Amino acid sequence: MKDNLYTRLYLWLVANRRGVLAATLIVMATAAWFSSRIDLQEDILDMLPRNDRQVDDYRYALKKFRQIDRVYLDIGINTDDPETLGRAADEVFSRFSTNQNYGRVTYHVEMTGQGKVVEFLTSSLPNLFSAADAKELETKLAPSEVREYLTVMRRKLAGPEGMVLKDVVAADPIG
Repeated sequence: MKDNLYTRLYLWLVANRRGVLAATLIVMATAAWFSSRIDLQEDILDMLPRNDRQVDDYRYALKKFRQIDRVYLDIGINTDDPETLGRAADEVFSRFSTNQNYGRVTYHVEMTGQGKVVEFLTSSLPNLFSAADAKELETKLAPSEVREYLTVMRRKLAGPEGMVLKDVVAADPIG
């Protein structure tokens, strides 16, 4: 019989099986202890900056207006076949109903209540664009402000020698 590396390793493991078993158990217990201390964050917002005003506004909107997490589906087909459309809608409903990721699935909205559905959809969404934002946007869209912004951007596009790479901005972009 050849005395190669694997045979010697096997014979050593068999001869020292209690020590090998103890070392394996210690490594497993240490790995289990380290893995129990891992904190998995499933919230995608945890990757965004903490002190950003837009991110904070978005977090507030998500907490305040839970309707953002809703999904609305309108099932339709290309042909005029009500039976096929009904079967497709029933299949979609049965799949969504058995999925644990959805809290509540509503089916068969009556046509008389369609106005209420549209009104509900438009009224429950948050209005994050306020009058103050409109005033701020109006000042930023003034021709002089746009011209100044484009001039600054054109200077930034200039090369190190002060030469413009391309005429990106026209001489009078506003009018």
